[in-house]
Amino acid sequence: MPTEGSTLANPTKPDWRTSTVGECVAINADAYSPKEAWPFINYLDTGSVTENLVSNIQRLTPGIDKIPNRARRKVKQGDIVYSTVRPNQKHYGVIKDVHDNFLASTGFAVIRAKEGVADTGFIYYFLTQSHIVEYLHIIAEESMTAYPAIRPSDIARLELPLPPLPTQRAIAAILGPLDDKIALNARMNATLEAMAQALFQAWFVNFEPVRAKRSGQWRPGQTLPGMPAALYDLFPAELTPTELGDVPVGWEPRTIGECYN
Repeated sequence: MPTEGSTLANPTKPDWRTSTVGECVAINADAYSPKEAWPFINYLDTGSVTENLVSNIQRLTPGIDKIPNRARRKVKQGDIVYSTVRPNQKHYGVIKDVHDNFLASTGFAVIRAKEGVADTGFIYYFLTQSHIVEYLHIIAEESMTAYPAIRPSDIARLELPLPPLPTQRAIAAILGPLDDKIALNARMNATLEAMAQALFQAWFVNFEPVRAKRSGQWRPGQTLPGMPAALYDLFPAELTPTELGDVPVGWEPRTIGECYN
């Protein structure tokens, strides 16, 4: 049965009707067979997409790489991938850029809107509402499987308020740019984090400022990449050997426990 509140029919909008997700989409429509013998596979695992952000697509070559048995779901442009395992982890998204020979894990339900009936974006935003995700997770926890999981039929049975197709598209067009902004911010944050890690590695693991100071490549008043001139006097000009390798003079190895109370 659908989650309480998932049917949002509005009596003031007579052109909206109550439908089910199963009436609006096809789920797991295309499957790959090893007999097709693709020369390579671009594979999406369930952990590689979270809240519409794809972090990794594996390019695998049969005969060289181990092809997961779960690499079976064919994916087309605009398909929704929705993890059937632990829905509250939010491993779902709309595939906007399809690589050649693209397969998703059987841990996903691959959801494709029926042409002329539903808009992919509208269905995606319906399925990713918090109360829908929570309801599906409750079903998963009550399942008899080894770990919390839902079936594609659980998604198909969900009821939803279905406006005319132009209205669906208009709603998705409003929400889509917000998702794009979130994705852009996430990529920017990832870039900044990578820069911070690179600087930490350079300064406090490889001790590049100390080495540059010792060799004369860094002089008072000069800057290094990411290293303001004002920090020049904070770094010694020599390294000394320790059991952890060479460290700046005056520095010494300590355990983390010794650094806090």
